[in-house]
Amino acid sequence: MTAQAQLEADLRAQGHTTEAINVGGLPFVLLRGFTVQSGRFAGQVVDLGLQVMLNYPSELAPSIHVQAQPFLRPFGGDGSTFNVIASPLGPNWQYWSFNFTTIWQQGRGPSLTAIINGVMERA
Repeated sequence: MTAQAQLEADLRAQGHTTEAINVGGLPFVLLRGFTVQSGRFAGQVVDLGLQVMLNYPSELAPSIHVQAQPFLRPFGGDGSTFNVIASPLGPNWQYWSFNFTTIWQQGRGPSLTAIINGVMERA
């Protein structure tokens, strides 16, 4: 099984609707219709993208790509949480640079869904 297929299977096992795509030679798994669980965006439904690292599940991409209209966060950084920059997924997407790789590498206790929700809570 490829790393992309494994990530997609893991997310589906957590109840997500997924789509595997490649953009500019980079593999991604999209989560369609993700409902934000907590934080100031709780209840909003967005699409998320995770770039697939070739050695997944040993390594996870550092953060998430978010598609929401209007954008949930302005582009740029606020100096306290993470930066928001353009995403290779297209002009309607933002890349939220928040390193959740460390959480994943600490024994992979939290599920991917829990890690994503943690990022959204800090937004």
